[in-house]
Amino acid sequence: MQSITLHVNGQPYTVEVHPDMPLLWVLRDLLGLTGTKYGCGIGQCGACTVHQDGEAIQSCTTPVSEVHELVERRNAGDAPLWDSIYRTPYWDVVHCNSTSLLGWLILVQRRHIAAIEELSEAEAIELGKLIRHVSIVLTELTGCIKTYVVQFAEAPGHHHVHFHIIPRMPNQLEEHRGPGIFKQRGVSEAERVSEADMNELAQKVRLYLERSGSLKIVDGVTLE
Repeated sequence: MQSITLHVNGQPYTVEVHPDMPLLWVLRDLLGLTGTKYGCGIGQCGACTVHQDGEAIQSCTTPVSEVHELVERRNAGDAPLWDSIYRTPYWDVVHCNSTSLLGWLILVQRRHIAAIEELSEAEAIELGKLIRHVSIVLTELTGCIKTYVVQFAEAPGHHHVHFHIIPRMPNQLEEHRGPGIFKQRGVSEAERVSEADMNELAQKVRLYLERSGSLKIVDGVTLE
């Protein structure tokens, strides 16, 4: 057994659990959060889908330790590069790990809010700069003609503000344009961008943002 702390919809929960226990049963049986449903039991039907930092995961096949460890590693500075590309006092920049499109980045609010109007002035200003700079570097690195910026914060189990910054490629299939872009997210393991490719792009994005003249992080403060 292991003591694990999870943050669900902004609320911390600490449970004593075997690290291999599926997240679904932790949510339903131990925390009493029954909005997440059991369906097929093999991660195919989507009934058990929850969202972690904007990423859809199948809770019936995801060990609770994986969810806990990823958040803990990011806070400790030990997360994989694709999941901790750039951190500011208010936002985390990460790569979507369930997409077939290289460069699908997500800006995740570091405190829990459920709507844009809850942003502070400083958070909103920093967000605007990040969207612009991330879009600039994605255009340079991927050859996209522009970026889509998408924010819902209403997925079941994940009412948390996060922004998808998505490259719109010149040769984008018609069915993948506009809202259809989400057909390239939540794809099978075989179709997903490899971790090596995500990390390679993440390193270049990080270098660009660190060198950018309008975003300098010093002692946890964003300066002009």
